[in-house]
Amino acid sequence: RVFNMMFRAKALLPPPQEILNAMAQNAGDIDIVFTGQMAKNQRIGEVYAIRQVYDLATAMATARAALPGVDDVLDADVNLAEAATILGVPEKGIRDPKEVEAIRQDRADQAEQEAQVAKDRQDAGTVKDLAAAQEKMGGDGTGMPEPSDEAAMLAAGGETLQ
Repeated sequence: RVFNMMFRAKALLPPPQEILNAMAQNAGDIDIVFTGQMAKNQRIGEVYAIRQVYDLATAMATARAALPGVDDVLDADVNLAEAATILGVPEKGIRDPKEVEAIRQDRADQAEQEAQVAKDRQDAGTVKDLAAAQEKMGGDGTGMPEPSDEAAMLAAGGETLQ
């Protein structure tokens, strides 16, 4: 009532140009976001809720490590999302289950690629070690000197293995 009385009496300042432009373009609803100290104090509960959810997630991860079968009974994803909602975490701070699945799939794909690279490195090292061992054993893997090596030994006055 007071606002309407002041509006009719032209006791209010004119609205900012941005609002007039939005009204002229028929932009729809205008969202007003208060940024003063009182508005911040009113939203501090959201920060506490987010912190509580992170603490809960940490406790759940610890429980998973200590009790591997805990997820057989409890659905951690559902319970964590439900707790976040109950505690008052803003909806935009909670990921959609499809987005969570995509993130997990990307992480699994990356781990698989890293494991393949590590295996390839190990295989390359094994091949290199086998080649070095074969070279050390005489080239053909039998441990017997090559015929050209035997001739060199005779020329140097050594004995042959025959």
